[in-house]
Amino acid sequence: MFNYLRQRIEAWKDYPQRSGKRIGPYRIERYLGIGSYGITYICTNVRTGEALLLKQAKPSKGRRALELLRRESGMLKRLKDERIPAYHDFLDLKKSGYMVSELVHGSTVEELIFLEGRTFTEAEIVHFMLRLSDIVKYIHAQGIVHLDLRIPNVIVSEEDRLHVIDFGLARMIGDAIEDLPLTEPEEELAEFRLRRTPAVESDFYAMGHFMLFMLYAEYEPSPDEPERGWEEQLTLSAHVKGALRRLLQLDSPYRDADELQKHLILILNTLTD
Repeated sequence: MFNYLRQRIEAWKDYPQRSGKRIGPYRIERYLGIGSYGITYICTNVRTGEALLLKQAKPSKGRRALELLRRESGMLKRLKDERIPAYHDFLDLKKSGYMVSELVHGSTVEELIFLEGRTFTEAEIVHFMLRLSDIVKYIHAQGIVHLDLRIPNVIVSEEDRLHVIDFGLARMIGDAIEDLPLTEPEEELAEFRLRRTPAVESDFYAMGHFMLFMLYAEYEPSPDEPERGWEEQLTLSAHVKGALRRLLQLDSPYRDADELQKHLILILNTLTD
């Protein structure tokens, strides 16, 4: 009963703001979605008419959500690259905090796979990962790790440009790991460390899973197929399989984005010869 009431109270606190509401010089146009610590909207700067992204610290998460949103704002201020949303503003209001950033148009890789039914060849995937690794290389060069490189967080624009979005979990390289779920089984703790340790290997690990999603886009399991791992289910070239094993830290992991890029270029040349 207590959990039910808590969930109802949190849902009430986090109910989306209405369209037309003004937050400083920004007018909310429509609700986009809700995450663990933030609520996002499309808004308009009423002074300039520019459409932007407005992210609100999730009220039910209190100070923690506001702290994370302030940190994300700091990350975006440091990152000045057209493939990453530009920082615009931060509003620290009495009841909540709001970050304003560039609104990136296009489709996420999640939408391309699950809504549009896109599939990819090995060569297309390696080329895509090479382009993504160039953005990741820039992020790492600023001393930052993204820590959430998932298919909903990479957008492909109509001009076929890649954009990495949502820096809500981003950290400085070498920071201490946060929010470690100490009550979870050891296997889940190990997975959490692989994904959330503020080190470049964590982003590479996420890229390995990203690559698997793209590879599985055209996979059709048979009705009675027993549960098997990706190495048994997918028919991959030895070079692609080797890169995946290194990204997933099953073999010696890549030291940095330069090493990853060089390997991907070699693989791409092999696949396109």
